Amino acid sequence: MLPIKFREKVIGSINLASRTHDVISDYSMSILKSIAEIEIGVSISRVKAEESLNKTNEKLEETVKERTAEIHEKNTALRVLLDQRWDDKKKLEESVISNVEKLLKPNLTRLKKSGLSNKQQTILNVLESNLNEIITPFLNNVSSSYMKLTPTEIQVANFIKQGATSKEIAESIGLSQRTVDTHRYKIRQKLEIRGKKINLGTYLSSAS
Repeated sequence: MLPIKFREKVIGSINLASRTHDVISDYSMSILKSIAEIEIGVSISRVKAEESLNKTNEKLEETVKERTAEIHEKNTALRVLLDQRWDDKKKLEESVISNVEKLLKPNLTRLKKSGLSNKQQTILNVLESNLNEIITPFLNNVSSSYMKLTPTEIQVANFIKQGATSKEIAESIGLSQRTVDTHRYKIRQKLEIRGKKINLGTYLSSAS
């Protein structure tokens, strides 16, 4: 029996048997030892090292796959949360604008026509200016898809988007119905839907 060694460590053995020789010569034995230690020992060690490396690579690949899947799931969840947050923010902005345009401004317009004193008129103008400052950032975001419109056209467009008629818009913002209809025409023209069978209110709602 010959031990198979690699770096002085026994990693296997070779068993020799012969039907014709009772004794192996020292010369033959030395050659066999050299083969066992140098050729076979190195080959077996290389195979074991490759097997160990392959197992390590497999474990590493599996770990990478698991981490990649976790990251993908977290990114998906984060995108859902961000989309929800954006939708909530957009709904809040539209709600603020709608409430100001439909509930507050019509009353301001009526007050202006009710024969106020100069002092009362000044206070009302300041109030209206403050309201406009509050909703302007929201208005810009909501109306980003139709930035070509003038401030008055944007105001009319927001009423149209809420389903208001030309008469209702005229009464709310203190314009004649004919002027509102003119703004409707210009809005359709600037949005490049003039002459097309497209409902303006529906178009504005989808564009915002």
